[in-house]
Amino acid sequence: MSGFRVGYAVVPAFYAAVERLDDPALRARPIVVGGDPRKRGKVQSASREALAASVVVGMAMNEVAARCPDVVFLRTNMKRYREVSSVLQGAMREVSRGLETDGLAAGFFELESELHADREAVDRLSKTLVEHVRDDVGLPVQLGIAPVKFLARLAADAGEDEGRAVTCVSQRDVDGFLAPIAVERLPGVGAKTLAVLQEMKIECVRELRACDPRMVERALGRQAGRILAYARGEDPAPVRVAPHPKSVSLHVTFDAPVTERESVEKKLAVLCQDAEVRLRQQQLETSRMTLKLRYDDADKPRTWTRKLVRPVARAEALYAAGIHLLDRSEVGLRAVRLLGLTLAGLSPHVEDDRQLDLFDA
Repeated sequence: MSGFRVGYAVVPAFYAAVERLDDPALRARPIVVGGDPRKRGKVQSASREALAASVVVGMAMNEVAARCPDVVFLRTNMKRYREVSSVLQGAMREVSRGLETDGLAAGFFELESELHADREAVDRLSKTLVEHVRDDVGLPVQLGIAPVKFLARLAADAGEDEGRAVTCVSQRDVDGFLAPIAVERLPGVGAKTLAVLQEMKIECVRELRACDPRMVERALGRQAGRILAYARGEDPAPVRVAPHPKSVSLHVTFDAPVTERESVEKKLAVLCQDAEVRLRQQQLETSRMTLKLRYDDADKPRTWTRKLVRPVARAEALYAAGIHLLDRSEVGLRAVRLLGLTLAGLSPHVEDDRQLDLFDA
């Protein structure tokens, strides 16, 4: 049996990829995304060109220019990255029939049993997923297919290094695939464990497997068994598939405090339109809404939550529910700095958004 059981899909350098998606002029430039250099900001994402110039994720932003003089500096825009992540994960779920998310830009999924030994079918699925993400989201995705989770992740990384969109590792390929990989890339090998292994002259998985297990156990203690299992390609961790996210959150921060209720209602309408797009992209509807406000004279936001009688997805129905919650606030009496919505109780969408009797009595 080939053992094609687990897939791992990831958009490399996600923040940088989103910035290039929004501004095509950046596609020919090395870019880094991170915090304010004046405040000791760190690099959070870097394009392939910047990485090739020895830029390292986590290094100080003010050190980048010396290594990559023509780099473009961009400040982190988490709101935008979360928006794109929602679309990305929705696109992945459409093909994979479920996803265990791994941060904003990646996720694991299980392959159906009939694909485990069918390389041609796996290739078709992989091509479909890569093309679907490219066409629907506009981002490049790396895909790894393997018998277990950590191998699938390593396969996706290997494909990026070698310029392949898809890398499949069958059960019979595991030993050869793992042999040259640095031990520091095995799960559970942190800085202290790596230092111990390097003292033992162990740099790669091949050298770890050749070492007497008893020596490894004496050196590493209780974690030795787990790390040796990874070196053999074993990983007991299951894929915890979720068919859709647990919630959708959106918010807007006003440039200046707003007192007029009409202005807040206009922003609420925009948030509800954005929420409809997010729900439609993942074919979901919501049965619970939370309204969040931060008044200008308060340090912490206030929230109001109600359960809806029936799930909704359309902007008009979301707006009607939001107005109902807004009536419970002091908007119009106190200036507002932030307005947000969180939609929970998500379920597959059904075409029936009636706007009357939205709330439980």
